[in-house]
Amino acid sequence: MKERIVKLLGLGAAQQILMGTFHSTCAKLLRMYGSTIGLSKDFQIIDYEDSKVIMKNFLKESEEWHTYDPATILDEISNLKNNKMTAKQFQSSPKTVGTKSFKVHVTLFQLAKTEGPRYLLLSLQKKAVVDCYLYYESELERLNFLDFDDLLVRGVELLTKNRDIANKFEHVLVDEVTDFSRAPPQSDSLLGLGGGAVPRHERTPVRAHQAHGTKARVLDRCR
Repeated sequence: MKERIVKLLGLGAAQQILMGTFHSTCAKLLRMYGSTIGLSKDFQIIDYEDSKVIMKNFLKESEEWHTYDPATILDEISNLKNNKMTAKQFQSSPKTVGTKSFKVHVTLFQLAKTEGPRYLLLSLQKKAVVDCYLYYESELERLNFLDFDDLLVRGVELLTKNRDIANKFEHVLVDEVTDFSRAPPQSDSLLGLGGGAVPRHERTPVRAHQAHGTKARVLDRCR
């Protein structure tokens, strides 16, 4: 994409454009402006395997949760992050875990009487996710790490809290709607910058964009 834009606009004009995937663009913005939301510029980006090691070590040392699968827990944490929910917000919410392997146990635990202590209202699985998520958040902060979900979450936080930074972008263009259709909910917030535009293939129905919730304009053709 970068090479095509340079050929089309010339090097000088291309250098004025911030381009990349949702994740890489957020990473660049966080490197430049992350200090405004408490991030240091030298944060490290970790991949799924790194996250898995952190969670596996925690579960191994836990008396309560040592039988849990780190991948299952990380899937839950990722779902919560993509729905803009921190560990503490999840803990205080009525939301339960969503992974299929948890559902039977959640249903049984929900039979508890509502007048009991707060922890009795939580499924065993929810309490496991809360504890693991709290640890995972604190460990990433301690190590100055961001995972891939954090790049989007913190990127949206940066632009939401700093409208002067957001206003630097007059237009936002998303190339290849198939990529956009798989993007997490945070991408909608990113498209709120400037005049968002999503070029689509002529065989892609407009309603696919509308169903995703974006208010961006849909361009029928992009040359």
